[in-house]
Amino acid sequence: MSRVSLLSWITVTALVLAAAGSALAWRRWQDASYVLGVGIAAWITADLAGLPAWPALAVAGYGSVIALVLRRSRRVVPRVAALLAGLGLVTAVFLDVTLPGRSDLSLGTVVTAGLVGAGWLLLGTLLWRRYEPARSSPTRSSGRAHPIAIVINPAKYSDGGLAIRSLIQIQAKTLGLPEPDFRETTPLDAGLGQARELVQLGTGLVIACGGDGTVRACADALAGTTVALGIVPVGTGNLLARNLGLPMEPGAAVEVALHGRERRIDLGVVEGQRFAVMAGIGFDAAMVAGTSERLKSGMGWPAYLLSGAKHLFGDIMRVTVRIDDGPELQRRARLVLVGNVGRITGGIPLLPDAAPDDGLLDVVILTPRTLVGWVHVAGRVLTRRRGTSRPVERHRGKRVEVRADKPQPRELDGDNIPDAVDFVAEIEPATLTVRVP
Repeated sequence: MSRVSLLSWITVTALVLAAAGSALAWRRWQDASYVLGVGIAAWITADLAGLPAWPALAVAGYGSVIALVLRRSRRVVPRVAALLAGLGLVTAVFLDVTLPGRSDLSLGTVVTAGLVGAGWLLLGTLLWRRYEPARSSPTRSSGRAHPIAIVINPAKYSDGGLAIRSLIQIQAKTLGLPEPDFRETTPLDAGLGQARELVQLGTGLVIACGGDGTVRACADALAGTTVALGIVPVGTGNLLARNLGLPMEPGAAVEVALHGRERRIDLGVVEGQRFAVMAGIGFDAAMVAGTSERLKSGMGWPAYLLSGAKHLFGDIMRVTVRIDDGPELQRRARLVLVGNVGRITGGIPLLPDAAPDDGLLDVVILTPRTLVGWVHVAGRVLTRRRGTSRPVERHRGKRVEVRADKPQPRELDGDNIPDAVDFVAEIEPATLTVRVP
């Protein structure tokens, strides 16, 4: 066996930590298999060939970690840090093996071992990318295995939903699918009870025909099951549908819902209620509460802008925010928003790094005090500038605790929940299957 150095043990430790972090924190077992697989294969192959194992392990191991970070993170800092650290450590291992007085190995032998590691890295990366699980690279589903059901909010349609019912029936018949089972929402149940009953009856697909409230209720009911959620958006926001790239036209939306591909996404949880888009306290919740249904029906999403203008200079909250086990952040804020996706009403990229399947919640704290401050906020958001400097401060984590100095309006996916001084949001990773294009 080849000589074991301190840098070699650092290499092994880095691989184990990367694999464990991906498997336990991110629920990505295939990533863990990729990182450990290429490292172990390179190590064993080099050793069996009589070559120094550690250069092969360094190239394959650090190369896989670099590929992992570049593929999973969209932030510049971790991507650059992984690249520089990986290249630096590989160089350090090679120098440790080849410097005069440190080893009797020839440069040619070391380079050959490195090429062995590079070969395994290339092969492993190709297999890893090709056989990506459905969570990151959805696969098409025929939708033929189980009955399908539709939860429809008749209040969102001028004809009570007759046209969309007919459209779904026609497309289902054309695809050879069973006759759909239709259930209507009520003023007291936005779809949670209906969707839960359908799951118990054995349906394999629930299609939500309604706005964000109907979608959220159905998503809550299907969380943790293998039953897929289709979305036929109607109404004002349709934020989950827009963030997932779903079509807004009813015919195209029904087609995707019936036989689109399946993507596994995360959901957030606040006080036992799940949300698919965002949860907030402060300005955004006040804006939602101040927007009438009549105004939304007549204007669409710009109705929120009129309501928002009324609350731009409302009371500033004194809040304490804590992300995971980090320090408490004391702020005077207009709002604290916790998002599972990044785009809000009007397509505004408030949380540009958010993704519905990254296992994290993204947090934004807005702290403008004057009109100039709001202009600064608009500039930062619309130009997609990242960072955590005020008045637009962003964070990421799995658990977010927010506590205000007095009761504040709160909302989940555009629906107001009772005012309170606090809320705790947590992530449920990869808990919901959604049909996407």
